[in-house]
Amino acid sequence: MPPILFVHGNGDHAALWITTLSRMQSNGVPRDRMFVINFTDPLARGDGHVFRVRTALENRIAVIEPTY
Repeated sequence: MPPILFVHGNGDHAALWITTLSRMQSNGVPRDRMFVINFTDPLARGDGHVFRVRTALENRIAVIEPTY
């Protein structure tokens, strides 16, 4: 099964996915295939914001890919 990466929206946090993770796990999705990323200060804006978000996602995906 491919990994599933959950990313929160602006102003939210990774903990919002706890219920979803639990439901998916109870429906047979292995917990070790689900990953959550938490951005610090997602509402902060400034030069390089898009670059920092993209870099954070790429770094997280790099950790997940070897397991697939």
